[in-house]
Amino acid sequence: MRGTARAVRRAEPPIVAGALVILFLASTMWWVGADSRVPDFDSGKHLNIAFGFREAFGDGRPFAWLLDFTRYPPLVHLTGVLGTIGDLNVDGPIIAHNLVFVPLLALGCYGAASIAHDRTAGVLAVMFALGTPMLINQFHSFLLDAPAAAMAAVAAWALLASDRFERVGFSALAGVAVGLGTMAKQTFLPFVAGLILVVLIRGGWRSPRGVGAFAGAALLVAGPWVVLYLPELVDQSGVSSGASGGTPDSATLLPPLAQVGLLDRFGLDNLAFYGWNFVNFQFLVPLTVFFVVGTVWALRQFFKSPADDDFTPELVIGGLGALVGTAVAIKFNDPRYTLGCLVYVAVLGTGWITQVGRRLRLGATVALVAVVALNTATVTFGVGDTVRVLFSGAPPGGPQRQVTFYSPIASLGGPERGPAMVELFEAARADGLRYLEVDSASANRLFFNSDGVYSLAAVAGLDRQAAYDIHALGPDVALVLLRAPAEDEPATCAELDDGTRIDLVRGGDVFAKIDARDFYCPPGWRAEQAASLRGPA
Repeated sequence: MRGTARAVRRAEPPIVAGALVILFLASTMWWVGADSRVPDFDSGKHLNIAFGFREAFGDGRPFAWLLDFTRYPPLVHLTGVLGTIGDLNVDGPIIAHNLVFVPLLALGCYGAASIAHDRTAGVLAVMFALGTPMLINQFHSFLLDAPAAAMAAVAAWALLASDRFERVGFSALAGVAVGLGTMAKQTFLPFVAGLILVVLIRGGWRSPRGVGAFAGAALLVAGPWVVLYLPELVDQSGVSSGASGGTPDSATLLPPLAQVGLLDRFGLDNLAFYGWNFVNFQFLVPLTVFFVVGTVWALRQFFKSPADDDFTPELVIGGLGALVGTAVAIKFNDPRYTLGCLVYVAVLGTGWITQVGRRLRLGATVALVAVVALNTATVTFGVGDTVRVLFSGAPPGGPQRQVTFYSPIASLGGPERGPAMVELFEAARADGLRYLEVDSASANRLFFNSDGVYSLAAVAGLDRQAAYDIHALGPDVALVLLRAPAEDEPATCAELDDGTRIDLVRGGDVFAKIDARDFYCPPGWRAEQAASLRGPA
């Protein structure tokens, strides 16, 4: 009987961690099902890539993911294809990448914290990670950063479990995780570079078999794609030409991408951007406090009594390498680019809790649960007003010289209903249209943009033309554009919540200027069918 009780107690931490994953997935699936806005810029772009792979597979091109360069590694898009099996829609890919990468993130954080501390710390690290505001937000969209963070967590766990490359099996697993992380996002390497370096310095160099298994597995998984497109990847990094073109990033309600020259990436201003980002967008002040306390505690313990089984150097240098490496390697500054450091922050931010006295441990645990619950409610439902302290010289909208305690802004917010674009496009397709084009000059909003609209058109069965000429649209082509409200014009097919009109123009004639006579709605389509229903879902 006592043996059974001990077995139950031993199983508790994994069960609790699994329950946290299930709750996170349930919350995300509810959010995705309740939200019907046009996908944001980057989500729409990545959805279209996934849809393209799906179409290529249907056309008998199973290696399109390797041979068709899309500027991005294919792993997340291939995961998205799984969400379109049987039915093409924009929710399926988001749910699929949640089902794959959320458990992997939890596994990595739980495993790394359990090795560095104990299994209770593993549960707390999972709670910390799944309660990170930016992480919750990223899994509401179809983006690359959260999957890359998940693979960084798995790689960190496997590297720590490899006993500094002495255990060949875990070494190979770490290599697979690094390879898959690189196939999730091409800027993945900084997330694990510092950790790998410390593992080698602290004895890993003495295990050539493990090092070989690690390197071989990583090269086997990611090598072919990286080698095939190495010139393009170097050009993207800006190493050869400095900072060059790019498009604003509006995947979340965050500051736009800031372009950084090659030499400026080593400057303090560039590095400080991500420091301020910690307390204003990525973690906010409460979770950052847990991280700072944990880091100071871990370093104090290590310098007081260094030990081979103390993984503080691996975690601290791993996290610092992720931040500095990302700042130096990427020619744009964006708050979500350092999400791959999450595993280090989560383990350092929670490991100390299990090592302190009972009262402090209980108080810290209750505080962490409260912070995570608040973050989850904030990002999921978008409730409340931002609580922020601004210092002298704080730029509007930027992360510098301010600290944020609570904010529903730096996220997609609660789910909202948008205009029924898929239904409208399906009606147009039933009326004989085959193609759809978007006036990118007008359709450039966060939740009504070209890439997002194209993803919905694909769901409705409308294609894009190989060559697009606004002045020569065929009779089977529809053009989508936005116009300001006007009382003296006829009702449009749909509108946004601010009254902006969503118009379709059917081709067939060559025209130099579009006027109200050219506007088109499918027969039988009623404007109220697609009228904006935006607001709480």
